[in-house]
Amino acid sequence: MKKQFLHHLLILPILLLSSMLHAQSSLTSVNDPVYEFLNRQAIKGRIQFDSEVLPKSRSVVVDKLKELEEFQLEMNEIESDELDWFIEKFEIDEGFTLSGFGYKDSSFSLSATPIVGYGISNWGGKSGTNRSFGIKVNATYGQNWGIDINMTDNGEIGDNVDREKLFSPRTGYDEIGAPNGIEFSDVQAGITYTSDWGEISFRKGYNKWGNGKFGKLILGTNSASFPQINLKINPVPWLRFYYMHGWLNSQVIDYNYYDSTKSIFESSLHRFIPKYIAINMLTVSPWDWMNISMGNSSVYSGDVRAEMLIPFMFFKYLDRDVGKGSIEDGNGSLFFEYYLKYPKNFGFYYTFYLEVTELRRVFQSDLRNTWFGYTIGGTAVDLFVHNLDLFVEYTKINPWVYEHKDVTTTYKHLGYDLGHWIGQNADQFRIQINYQPVHRVKIQSYFENYRKGDLDDISLAYGLDEIPAKEFLYGNVRTETTLGLEVQYEYLKDTYAKLALKNINVTDEDPDRTLEFKRGNNISFSFGLYYGFD
Repeated sequence: MKKQFLHHLLILPILLLSSMLHAQSSLTSVNDPVYEFLNRQAIKGRIQFDSEVLPKSRSVVVDKLKELEEFQLEMNEIESDELDWFIEKFEIDEGFTLSGFGYKDSSFSLSATPIVGYGISNWGGKSGTNRSFGIKVNATYGQNWGIDINMTDNGEIGDNVDREKLFSPRTGYDEIGAPNGIEFSDVQAGITYTSDWGEISFRKGYNKWGNGKFGKLILGTNSASFPQINLKINPVPWLRFYYMHGWLNSQVIDYNYYDSTKSIFESSLHRFIPKYIAINMLTVSPWDWMNISMGNSSVYSGDVRAEMLIPFMFFKYLDRDVGKGSIEDGNGSLFFEYYLKYPKNFGFYYTFYLEVTELRRVFQSDLRNTWFGYTIGGTAVDLFVHNLDLFVEYTKINPWVYEHKDVTTTYKHLGYDLGHWIGQNADQFRIQINYQPVHRVKIQSYFENYRKGDLDDISLAYGLDEIPAKEFLYGNVRTETTLGLEVQYEYLKDTYAKLALKNINVTDEDPDRTLEFKRGNNISFSFGLYYGFD
């Protein structure tokens, strides 16, 4: 097995240039419902699907769907219909259809789909609307090259607009003000090369690293997309390696480029200090039902450091090579995860994220300078009846996680955490039941409790010999308890109607950080029609 691995590693450059084995090399959105379907079938033992890093190329998705055709006779009626639905969805229809435009021949394929959405909402008597429009394009050339583009222009108008999204799993953007609301754009694009050994891509897009269902400790969609280079190596079925180098926005002004002698307009312009992330992860599958992953990352600023472009590097300790106090000094982290799909119809996962630790203090039972978070969860599919699934998950993130002494190297992009949306000094418990009574109709009911403590200045995390330790959930605590019901109906391919009803009770010992209409016990309602969204 080891000789096989070394053999694949040695011929990797040749494969990169010459392999021509897979089609449909463009990427599938991280939010596409096909991932949930494939992971569900993996928990049932029908296929092996690696869900630790998303997105996957369309070729991987199509291959897995084709594998499932062998099990179609043993599926229940709704599962079988879902499989046919997804296979049809990933086929490119030629000409102009209800799904947009499509073209394909022996060497080239192209599909273009409009994106349109409109929704209404109400929370605590405050109402609002949201709208989106744009386009998504997928193209392939030959057997290996793929291009994907997804662009939307979005607006939220009304009295219940959440401008900062501080306590929400929704993606945070660099928004602009609008009359009684906000507007923002979401632009994603990328080019991907796929081979039998893995794939490499250069894109601006989203990532999900980790197996948490209601948030990702390692990398999630809490912050807007950013430019990145991605590499995946899968030389043998039991081993996968992932690497990414990304360009982030620090939002910290570099005053070396500020010139007050220029005109009023020019003097208001500024340049942000450059900021980057390098991250990798190795996943080993000793058995089909077990995945063990480990990796590390570094967020750094200043110039691009050559060693951060080495995919197999141990990034966390490279700071010792640049000298203390250097602008290139980074913010490193380690993480570990396992996922067990055993016994049949059950899945269990655990993610541990470690940002700062001092072993000498740990051995003295002093955890004041150990910043970590973890997620533990489980899934049961076909519980009691067909197509009824249960999810239970708990996440805890201790004080200071995702922060750093240098404001330019926090684990953030545009001010939003790259990892779990609840942020530091917080925890979340959620239990959810998903039920699919008929094909294309999905029902979710859930209970969630989310607690958030204070966010003191990061300077208090240093000088530990003089400053008392900060306990978990220190300071003023915000608590949000939700009972929710969501119903989704997909009438046509990529055409959704979504209804959500929630009873939300919010208490906050610091009333200044929670909008007045959100405090107390309220009913939240939203309804929307969406076409072309994943």
